[in-house]
Amino acid sequence: MPERSTGLRAILLAAMVALAAAASGGAPQIKLKLPAFPGCSFPNFSSVAVPALEHGPLELWLEDGLDEIRTATLRVRLNDMPMTPFVTINPLPRGVRAVLRLGTSVNPDYTLKPNYENILAFSVEDQDGMKYHGQFYLSLEAGLLAPRSVETRARAPVKAVEAPAEKLPPVIAIRSQWPARTTESILALEAQVTDVQGLKRIVLEVNGRDTDEIVLENEWPVRKHGGFMVTRKVAGEVRGDARSVWFSIPVKLGKDITVVAVRAENTVGLRVRADRTVERQKE
Repeated sequence: MPERSTGLRAILLAAMVALAAAASGGAPQIKLKLPAFPGCSFPNFSSVAVPALEHGPLELWLEDGLDEIRTATLRVRLNDMPMTPFVTINPLPRGVRAVLRLGTSVNPDYTLKPNYENILAFSVEDQDGMKYHGQFYLSLEAGLLAPRSVETRARAPVKAVEAPAEKLPPVIAIRSQWPARTTESILALEAQVTDVQGLKRIVLEVNGRDTDEIVLENEWPVRKHGGFMVTRKVAGEVRGDARSVWFSIPVKLGKDITVVAVRAENTVGLRVRADRTVERQKE
């Protein structure tokens, strides 16, 4: 069932992107421009040969975004090298213009390399968390008078617009099989809690009162009992890391009906709860 739900959400997000694009009058456009050559513009994922000399700065344009752009999220990389010190950002209505000035550093990693297919990558997010990706393949060509598109080998497709990743709450799996009724006064609760984002805390609750807590410190589980950090040996066992915690903790049952709950919270603030109910009978 969770897989079907995740798949449905992915379909809905894709539909939202399409509807937003239609409402805005067109799909988002990412282009590469060279101001030294007026009217020179190349669509996203183009392979471009540029003059080896006097090609000037490179401009990356995003237009017709689905929402206002968060310019603080803009990243430009050349051959996987961050180019932040050499980028000037100009906000546009539902877009952005990033000007990359090359040749201002003596380090050859911060400029286009000759006899090499240079990869210029661009990414930014909008206010709704949508991500925009641009990628261009640039080669220097001696004697070239103006930039031109070139044929190149096929590459794996890259999504130009990507919906924000879906964040899910933790998953609690209670492993111990508790009876509906018992004459025992203590039962061991065994459970495993997992989360892809990373767990923050797990709480064991008995009849509405928190009895045990597991907090993640440096991604390792640390147990608290009665509100205090455990500094001596106490009954039960806890092990795991920030992605998965397994524990087995004894629970003292009340005289009548006892409700035991496990609550979990992850690092993005999502919470979940699972519980068990047992009735204690007289021998």
